[in-house]
Amino acid sequence: MVAPEEFSLMSWSMALPLGDDTWLGMQARNIAIVDQIYLRPLELQELQAWAQEERTPGQFLYPLNALSQMWVFSLYEWLRTWRARADYLMKMADQHGRTKPTKKAKLVKASVAGANTTSIAD
Repeated sequence: MVAPEEFSLMSWSMALPLGDDTWLGMQARNIAIVDQIYLRPLELQELQAWAQEERTPGQFLYPLNALSQMWVFSLYEWLRTWRARADYLMKMADQHGRTKPTKKAKLVKASVAGANTTSIAD
């Protein structure tokens, strides 16, 4: 386990597979920021309030519930996009491996042009 003062959000996100992708890296960092700065403190406050009152006050429960749900949806969208990009890259690598050496440069040029004009996530 890494101590909080030793944790680097940028290093962590870049170490993820496809973490060097601008959009995926940014979204992974945003998901982690919401978890660390908002959800964990709310969870701690809720747990402390529950331990004192043996019930969960709405002042902690409602925002925690809303943020948790939004966090899960963000994580799902990140995973969906990550999977689509990974599938795309694997298909391109497979196609590159099956292409004759004389046609590989043309395939790479077409792949780059296609990646610049279309959304891989769709």
